[in-house]
Amino acid sequence: MRGRRLENNKQTQWSDEIWQQYLEQLEIQFSSGELSINSIKKNTHVSIVGYGEISTILMSNQQPDWVLKRLPIFESRKQADNYLKNYKKYIQLLEKARINTPSHREFIVGKNPRSLYLLQAAFNPQQVGNQALKNKSVKQQLLIIEKVVYEIEKIFKFNEISQEEKGDYLLSCDGQISNWAITEDQIYFIDTSTPLFKYRQQEQLEYELLLKSTPGFMRWIIRRFFLEDVLQRYYDKRSVYIDLLANLIKEQLSSLIPEAMILINKNLETSIDIKEIENYYREDKFIWSLFLRLKKIDRWLYRYLYGKPYQYLLPDKIIR
Repeated sequence: MRGRRLENNKQTQWSDEIWQQYLEQLEIQFSSGELSINSIKKNTHVSIVGYGEISTILMSNQQPDWVLKRLPIFESRKQADNYLKNYKKYIQLLEKARINTPSHREFIVGKNPRSLYLLQAAFNPQQVGNQALKNKSVKQQLLIIEKVVYEIEKIFKFNEISQEEKGDYLLSCDGQISNWAITEDQIYFIDTSTPLFKYRQQEQLEYELLLKSTPGFMRWIIRRFFLEDVLQRYYDKRSVYIDLLANLIKEQLSSLIPEAMILINKNLETSIDIKEIENYYREDKFIWSLFLRLKKIDRWLYRYLYGKPYQYLLPDKIIR
């Protein structure tokens, strides 16, 4: 299994059949409203690892070698199948660009609407980039960032060659530090659940899926003023690096930015400066904080106006 297993785990690995049964039951608990953040805290079989923009990251306490990314965003089996096809293609393209990705398994569960569970080999939390930087010397921190930069360069080299050879595909990545896992001898890109790539200049991700957890009456605003710009920046190398540097502010590592910026600017024709990073951070913080507030409005509408269970788990607050 690609990715370092958590230590001291001696559980028997589940077959796909057992996983399918387990996830079907888990989805019933979610769709009925039985599972919430508070109930999960008291639950003995599942725990919350983290939150993505369109997924909740879970772990079965019976199978801690895997993290589970739950995407409850599909109206039909066809829509889920198409997303899964793009997900697998994205991983294939990343690997073609010589980017390591963890072992993975996929399961579509439930009836219409359906959820997709993307299972990914788990890493020790201290190997995930933002945690790997903590309690290290500046020299060690910069070495980790240098490794991440080396991987990002591979992605844009892939795009450069693809354009020169009139290839069909362009890759993008959200390169911030928490999307990488660093082991003793390898580095892995772990944010594969949002398959952002272009085929013949056409974005393959359905933008509308990212809006499923926001109130319907607000979606046109996000679609018009935010969404496309946010996604397109991941195809621009300079923007990816600005995002990486600005994310160090969120991770309470601002003191690392000046030296990391010098390291990154060696790979750019137009250097990044501190003011750009600060301005970007303020804008990015506003966008994702707004997105979370809109999700919470949607949750309130479902619970108290529509009288229906809300399908997503939302963090109370994200430190940015």
